[in-house]
Amino acid sequence: MALKKEHTGTILLYHSSAIDSQEMKSDLESLFSIIVSESIIAAQQTLLFLDATNGHLSFLPYDKISNQTIEGNELWLLLKDLWNDNDNSYDFEEIVSDSLTQVLKTSAGIRILEQHELFFQDEMGSTVRL
Repeated sequence: MALKKEHTGTILLYHSSAIDSQEMKSDLESLFSIIVSESIIAAQQTLLFLDATNGHLSFLPYDKISNQTIEGNELWLLLKDLWNDNDNSYDFEEIVSDSLTQVLKTSAGIRILEQHELFFQDEMGSTVRL
């Protein structure tokens, strides 16, 4: 899938047209490769926040000691097509989180984990290190 890039101030948006888990994985691999090759994320620690209510995955500068996001550039992966094609936010969240887990085992996932300490949080609020 081709990701469409858009700048809005301190937020860099990537629009995904993925409608299923296979396309989601492809877009995540592409995005991870872009992040690594273009050094888009400056923060060593990054929180991946899944907003299943609004259909996006945010990459936010993060401080694990305070368990808070910090000031800095953000990257959002907008997943409107996938979000619209699912009956509820739980199905959407499952597809995204499962795809993320699988992509982190690929070469693109391993490269991003070598450069960034990644954490994941959903709307329920629990944060886990990836």
